[in-house]
Amino acid sequence: MLELLFLLLPVAAAYGWYMGRRSAQQNKQDEANRLSRDYVAGG
Repeated sequence: MLELLFLLLPVAAAYGWYMGRRSAQQNKQDEANRLSRDYVAGG
């Protein structure tokens, strides 16, 4: 049972890192899109 914990711990850490990076990239892209729309609209 303890071996399973040591196997799943790095998997969970890697998954959390991946999801965090994906979320940060999505937020950055959303902000860039919003700024572009504001610029085109003259806002």
